[in-house]
Amino acid sequence: MGEFAYRSIDGRWVLKSDSTLRMEGRKYGLPVSLWEWLCGDDIEHSASEVGILFTKDFFQKEV
Repeated sequence: MGEFAYRSIDGRWVLKSDSTLRMEGRKYGLPVSLWEWLCGDDIEHSASEVGILFTKDFFQKEV
């Protein structure tokens, strides 16, 4: 997984700091909440908590 790194503190794959998707994702129209989730910078919120946002409705409206 070239763009991702495993974060052992919470057992989650997140975008590497030098990832093109991390650096350019917003420029290419990635919704903020999805980009933030992929980056995983806020370790106070679990992946499952944030992942709840990504429903079929979210993708129909936001993407």
